[in-house]
Amino acid sequence: MQPFYLEALNVEFERRKKVNEKYSLRAYARDLQFDPSTLLKILRQKRPLPLAAAERVSEQLNLSENSQRQFLQSVLHDRGIDWQEAGSPWEDSYKLDEEIHRKIISDWEYYAILNLFHLDEFYFSNEWMAKRLGLSVERTAEVVNHLILAGLIIFRNERWERTHANIKTSDHITSLALQEAHRQEAYLTVNAIQNIPPSERDIVSLMLPSCPSKLKEAKKQIRGFCRQMEALLEAGEHSEIYHLGIQYFPLTKRTSMEVK
Repeated sequence: MQPFYLEALNVEFERRKKVNEKYSLRAYARDLQFDPSTLLKILRQKRPLPLAAAERVSEQLNLSENSQRQFLQSVLHDRGIDWQEAGSPWEDSYKLDEEIHRKIISDWEYYAILNLFHLDEFYFSNEWMAKRLGLSVERTAEVVNHLILAGLIIFRNERWERTHANIKTSDHITSLALQEAHRQEAYLTVNAIQNIPPSERDIVSLMLPSCPSKLKEAKKQIRGFCRQMEALLEAGEHSEIYHLGIQYFPLTKRTSMEVK
């Protein structure tokens, strides 16, 4: 018997093909923000639906609230994770509180170590993680201990694993932790320019005239682009951790006549 999430994916695919006889698997993958080969493997049960994409996909299928919950439960069950025991990785309780988890939000090492868990070859060893990220073993041990205390990684089924697929911070909140995180990201960019050859990175920027009224739409487009890049880059093999950052801000100061 198919997991509920697979049944929902197949039912929706058939529905769309009935509406448009030319609708293809490639089009379905595009709409769900997957690489076509990845979606094909999921539908053929050759790989599970990524936890990081589960909530997004359940929303794109236009499921009812109950069906969406059943969809997410089946994704966990397919991985041998009990919903009641582990809790939902997608519920609001797992959105980090900026001040309580200030260090986890502000210091890039925490998210980097959490992402190491998704590599195809991962070893839960402070020495191995330190070497991969260019950290000291002492700093790595400190970060790991904080992640354990915060409940973001646990020992389960005889191995260490992440408890949540995604960790979110609230939009539209200016906190010292988030500001420090952005400062550290800027430092990582400078470090990459100085130490990583151009053949292994891509840094692009542009300067252009615009107006504040377009900021809302710009944010929407940027977030959409980030989701597309996430689907593209996370498909297939995972051998390294990358950082993708996009900044959009005014360089000019508004005059007193413009500020009302």
